[in-house]
Amino acid sequence: MSTAKLIVEGATGSKSKEGVIQWVIPYYVSSRTEVLSVGTENYEGCQEVSRSWSCNNDGTDPSYIVTITYEGGSQQSEGATYGDEESTIWSLDFEMAEEPIEAHWNFEEIKKTFGGKWADPENEEDWVFPKELPAGSKSSSGLGGKGKVGAGNKNPMKGVKTYIVMNCIASVSYTKKTLPKTVVSNIGKLYRELPDAPAQFNSLDKGKRNWMKMPPQITKRGNVWQISESWKLSEYYEWPKEVYPDGNAGNLT
Repeated sequence: MSTAKLIVEGATGSKSKEGVIQWVIPYYVSSRTEVLSVGTENYEGCQEVSRSWSCNNDGTDPSYIVTITYEGGSQQSEGATYGDEESTIWSLDFEMAEEPIEAHWNFEEIKKTFGGKWADPENEEDWVFPKELPAGSKSSSGLGGKGKVGAGNKNPMKGVKTYIVMNCIASVSYTKKTLPKTVVSNIGKLYRELPDAPAQFNSLDKGKRNWMKMPPQITKRGNVWQISESWKLSEYYEWPKEVYPDGNAGNLT
């Protein structure tokens, strides 16, 4: 009985939110010699990404069930920036991080209010706040306080080494038959607006901030590329265009 390339009932498939199509196809083969040769052709336009097999234990030269996984992409507009619009996923993610207090955008005012000195004046490393507020500093109502206090008041910044930063990351995930050339070349560039993002993303009030292109994540899925690109929003002021290159989307002036 010739059953070497018979597809067994039970084939399954799926499509990810980014548009990657996956087929899982079981094949029956009559001998071990065919385990690696069956199903090597593309299936429904998708390429093989993995295979596994199990023995049927039906004789001295047993048959096998070979299960092959194929992956690829659906028909999509290669002219679009991020591929098939229906399978392009945009998201905004927010996270908290700790940064050295010396990196704070308002550090000069912090020093005036809470005092302190460099632990290593030669290298200006590790700012140390005193136990008490300096004479003439602003009141305990914070940087916006109007009253003045004298020396001897407890310093709320004593022992503080870091501060909390609220980071915003915009990302887009999609699939492409061809890997875009700019997916790596634009890393580290500044953008006034997110390139080709939904209008509501770019209409958000972000103050004086701008975006920086971050390193992408790229995975080969059969005959398509699954790509995730992201941009990080500056903390309070824009990243300076004198330090980072322009992403040809315009910088704040």
